[in-house]
Amino acid sequence: EPTHRLDVLSVLEATLENPTVVLERQRDMARTDLLAEMKAEGVEYEERMERLEEVEWPKPLRDWLYDSFNAWSTHHPWLRNDNVRPKSVARDMRERAMTFREYVNHYGIKGSEGVLLRYLSDAYKALVRNVPEDRRTDDIVELTRWLGETVRTTDSSLIDEWERLEQLAAG
Repeated sequence: EPTHRLDVLSVLEATLENPTVVLERQRDMARTDLLAEMKAEGVEYEERMERLEEVEWPKPLRDWLYDSFNAWSTHHPWLRNDNVRPKSVARDMRERAMTFREYVNHYGIKGSEGVLLRYLSDAYKALVRNVPEDRRTDDIVELTRWLGETVRTTDSSLIDEWERLEQLAAG
């Protein structure tokens, strides 16, 4: 399946904390684009406002993630106070084929680069830790390599320290 590696990434992203500033900018840009489209189509003001209220940040696999989590949590009652958080940050960056700097500029999140960098670092760690060896296709290995390189070329300290701690824990 052509989207398999990105879908794996989306599942893992749904387990990570929300990088709120990035998600709000994604939503704001989606609203801006939709507003321009609706104005060009001559949609009435009230309808435009209603439709803009419904706009969210991208949530790939949203329904499947919620349905799967809800089904699983019925057998794991301690999870009922938690939920998945669908989003597309690392996936969005990959689909747009953007560098870290390009992504920051695209969404206008200068001053919040640290939030994005920590999030991408967490996404990288999630890929490394949670995809079993026998499930790591060449595409997933390449995606993991790309994400690691993206974080490392921006600021390697987050991954370097994590890898050092992983090696110490392994003995």
